[in-house]
Amino acid sequence: MKSITAVLMTCFALVLSVGCSKSVQGISMKSEVDDFHRTYYWGTIQAGDCVQENGQLTIFPDGTAKFTSVVWSTSTSTALGDFWWEGLDFLDKNQVPLGFGEGLHQGPRMVEGVKYHFDFDFKYNPDYFFLASSVKAFCSC
Repeated sequence: MKSITAVLMTCFALVLSVGCSKSVQGISMKSEVDDFHRTYYWGTIQAGDCVQENGQLTIFPDGTAKFTSVVWSTSTSTALGDFWWEGLDFLDKNQVPLGFGEGLHQGPRMVEGVKYHFDFDFKYNPDYFFLASSVKAFCSC
């Protein structure tokens, strides 16, 4: 069964992209864990002609979270530029999604060859702090 984030990601990829519709998923590669924060990391993720590197999500036990990464486009096919879209699903130890996931976040408008910081803060269900063993990123350009 697909999570709501996966379904929305597919819909947004079809509706919003002109010329570079490509969606990908990536599970966090490693994490740092203690009682005060949990940090999940991604390497390089490419979706169409857009790239994200150094993705990092830090969650706190009070239900607050911060995501940060660097994004860029290798080829801009429209006058509007490209946008990176990011959605997140918290996964338990069996890689099963917890709840409905974090909604989609729109990155900066990108022109070819320029790197941009893409950061956002959000709130999540604090019960996930001890239940999540990894995080799946849904990315689209």
